[in-house]
Amino acid sequence: MKICIISEGSYPVCRGGLSEWAHELMKELDFIEFDIFCIAPPKRTKPLYDKLPNLRSVVILEVANTDSSRKSSDLPKAVSAELSNCLTDVLYGRSVNCETLAEILKKYRIKKTWLQSREVWNSTIQFYQENCPERDFREFFWTAQGIYSMVLDGLALVDRVQVADVYHSLTAGLGGLVGSIAKVLHGKPLIVSELGQYMRERTIELARYKIPETAQRQIIRLSETMLRTSYKYADLIVPVSSSYIPPELELGADQKDIRIVSNGIDARKFIPNLSKNGAPPVVGCFARVVPVKGQFTFIKACKKVLENHKASFVIIGEVQDDPTYYDQCRALVDDLGLTEDVKFIGYVDNLLEWYHKVDIFVLPSLWEGIPLALLEAMSCGLPCVCTAVGGVPDILSDTGVGYLVPPDDPNSMSSRITQLLDDETLRKGMGKRARELIEEKYTIEHMASGILRTYLEVLLDGSPKR
Repeated sequence: MKICIISEGSYPVCRGGLSEWAHELMKELDFIEFDIFCIAPPKRTKPLYDKLPNLRSVVILEVANTDSSRKSSDLPKAVSAELSNCLTDVLYGRSVNCETLAEILKKYRIKKTWLQSREVWNSTIQFYQENCPERDFREFFWTAQGIYSMVLDGLALVDRVQVADVYHSLTAGLGGLVGSIAKVLHGKPLIVSELGQYMRERTIELARYKIPETAQRQIIRLSETMLRTSYKYADLIVPVSSSYIPPELELGADQKDIRIVSNGIDARKFIPNLSKNGAPPVVGCFARVVPVKGQFTFIKACKKVLENHKASFVIIGEVQDDPTYYDQCRALVDDLGLTEDVKFIGYVDNLLEWYHKVDIFVLPSLWEGIPLALLEAMSCGLPCVCTAVGGVPDILSDTGVGYLVPPDDPNSMSSRITQLLDDETLRKGMGKRARELIEEKYTIEHMASGILRTYLEVLLDGSPKR
């Protein structure tokens, strides 16, 4: 069995939950041969993980640099019109016809100069006149050109995807689109995992930037196209939580194709620390310093906790993924007078050491799937205070291992942290139950066996879904 994992902006060139998930999955399924096809962010092509023995090959390509090394092919008018019609679906947010795209890619190499063709001009004009004549045409035209350019970058990747028995995309975004076309080209089944929710994360990112409304609308529709295409062509869709299913169904997923496989961690590695040093308690936020992880809320909560308690606070996670947001977080710490109380530790190799230093785990995210950091903290016997987003309530609701608070609500967060600081017996009781829950439901063995079942299901099913 040969599995090609398609990653987008994650394994093996970035650290974080999704990358750790992929690495641990391949380690656990060491009897399977894997390939990695990584769509990398600009200037992030260096692998950050040691190559596993069962990893056959790794292809890492920057999506923005796919065009330069390819030879141009002139497209016949009919083919150019077909391709233009496919890309017009992107402007509507529809799924694209991967059969048509695959046939074109078998015969032709598409350079960006094609965007200047008469067929693209005509289809763009027609869409504009029928759907948004009230908008500024120049703004719309250049937005459409930018969207088409992004799609062509994705198409240029497809012929480098390795041949495998099963394609497994770790996202339903660009990775899912590439996987869908690879599936059609090679006649092999496709599995799309959803550890994060692509649309929600894109919406949060867009809200941070001053992007014209026309561009925002088309970027959202591009995201819808990639999701609808992924769901249409996937033989199985594998979310980590039931909370993902309603938006998947809304964008065209079929209920019968959905299999929930929750995340899991190595409970043999993440073990409780049975002795604390008696120092003032430490409260830890374990997450990459990026907007979706909500460190602003955590920092504000720290300020309120310190009004009544002596404690120290640490933020542990990569700080280079969004330097602007990291600088904003540091500025907020300074503005609130917390420089001596809140420390940014950055990325660490030995997470266990830091879980053992912490008394309370906090996750202030605006959106999550089933976060590995939460599972690791629970496995180490830590009580948890987390925002009630995504799949987090699946873990914490009515389990007695921690508290759920609304997102972007430092008052509620500080109140729950204070409650745990006030009661050591409560902290220890929650931590003990947290460890028990991990052993019952959230080990790497549970997760890997669930993913293995999806591989076997699509292989034994015979022909891939069309």
